[in-house]
Amino acid sequence: MGLSWSDVRDWKSSYLERQVERLRAERAKWLQGAVEAEAAMNKVASSGAGVEAIRASLRRKLAAIDVCVNKLSELMMATSQACDGVWSVQTRILECEQYAEVHELRILRDGSVESQPGKDASGDDVKKLSGKVSEVLTYAGAVDQRYKMRMWAVATGMYASPETHKSASPGLYDFPQAEWSASEVAGWWKALSAAEKQDLIARHPEMIGNLNGVDMASRDQANRILLPQKISQTEAKVQALRATFKMNPSEYYRHDRVPKSKVAVNSELEWEEKRLADLKAIRSNLEENDKLRESKPHTPKRGLVYMDDSKKDDRVKVAISTGDVDRAKHVSTVLPGMNNVPSEDIGDHVKNAERVRQHSIRNAKISSEQVATIAWMYDTPQGGQVVSSKYATKASQEIGSALEGMHASRHANGIERAHTSLLGHSYGSTTAGKVAKLVRKGVLDDLVMYGSPGAGAHDAREYNLDHGRAYVSGIKSDDAVKGKGTLNSKFGNNPMVMPGVKHLANNSERDRLFFIPWKMFDRHSEYLEEGTSSLEDISRVVTKVPVKGER
Repeated sequence: MGLSWSDVRDWKSSYLERQVERLRAERAKWLQGAVEAEAAMNKVASSGAGVEAIRASLRRKLAAIDVCVNKLSELMMATSQACDGVWSVQTRILECEQYAEVHELRILRDGSVESQPGKDASGDDVKKLSGKVSEVLTYAGAVDQRYKMRMWAVATGMYASPETHKSASPGLYDFPQAEWSASEVAGWWKALSAAEKQDLIARHPEMIGNLNGVDMASRDQANRILLPQKISQTEAKVQALRATFKMNPSEYYRHDRVPKSKVAVNSELEWEEKRLADLKAIRSNLEENDKLRESKPHTPKRGLVYMDDSKKDDRVKVAISTGDVDRAKHVSTVLPGMNNVPSEDIGDHVKNAERVRQHSIRNAKISSEQVATIAWMYDTPQGGQVVSSKYATKASQEIGSALEGMHASRHANGIERAHTSLLGHSYGSTTAGKVAKLVRKGVLDDLVMYGSPGAGAHDAREYNLDHGRAYVSGIKSDDAVKGKGTLNSKFGNNPMVMPGVKHLANNSERDRLFFIPWKMFDRHSEYLEEGTSSLEDISRVVTKVPVKGER
């Protein structure tokens, strides 16, 4: 008999999270036992039959400890995987129930779907939701079966774990696996010793810098190692391309190069120069903060928590944090709009995010350690690219995964989940809305959109907000961007008129009485400016302070 809807609705990932922590603690005890047993064996310096018997006994003890460590490691990782699966089931259930609410349906205990009492829902909606429910049950069955099989493998000794206590990470993979979820990464990373973590960061920073499930402090360390390396590598590419560009075609062959047109070489050179400018701007932004902290030690540290230059024709994507993202009580992520690139805009974007943080601290009257923010620069559309929502869709996946990784990391480290807000300006608000639809249950509390062309959703109930709210701020005059993306349904509805979205202050005191065409965009970028009521209200949302302009 398969799982029923009532069965899976009772699933809670929190129980499995507690089991992962217990298994991790037990593994640590056995590892300490191995250290003590090996130390005891090394102390046995004499010889003779009795001494050899003692050594043999200690070797048997070490072998038994290896077996226990391996089993506990496998149980811990299997339970981390199951925890992630249950988390996904919980989120899918939430999305089904949201769909039911929006379309006036209800899901019965056996998984069947019908109209709400007194309503006459369409047959297509009933069919679609029934399909969604069926998919959830199928997925839940796969999660359940996979966990059972891994438990059986441990019980029968049929699991693969060739490691010993002498491994870099006894009973665990020495390196993260590509198929791991953020929860599995977090479980693995937490189980490593401090020395093991530092060794990985030092020797393989490229594995750790963007790895979701790893704490942000460690990611910052890794990315700060990578940054000068990337700058040096890109400088070498630029120099080589400049030299090639100056050659005539006959010289290409003499230098054992594949002939390229000057157009092709110049195009590649332009992209590498842009990439180099982006990387140097990131370095300058961090160095500025480091120098300030030397003279003013209480200045909050910036962290390089994400950096991706892997796409040939994309600008560098980067996220810079301010404050302790791993421990802060309130964490916000700020997304910019179109035409933003690190080489030109990273300074302003980081300052905007820090301004929100400063006002949040002041309005909540709390210590600065309790608030952290992330200025996230994704691959924003440039010029005419803004008519497409694909940049928002692509970015929402990487940003959503990062937020889930932060959530998983805090769980693994026994740190209370943060009150998490996502703030998006202009095109970034569409991206933020898509993130809110995508993230799993319990990750995101509040969504704030300002100067928004479209909400990234058609109904506020599509957002996976955990007891939180969706907010919007839209200047009435001189911001012609808001709502314009709704001409393309992929941008979602205009949040200014979408039910369920709370309205924040929008500086109406500065609105013009008359429309002036050449000033229609003048105020589009003022939402986070000092002295604006929109900044005040947005900052209040970040720290759960009652909002003055909310309606």
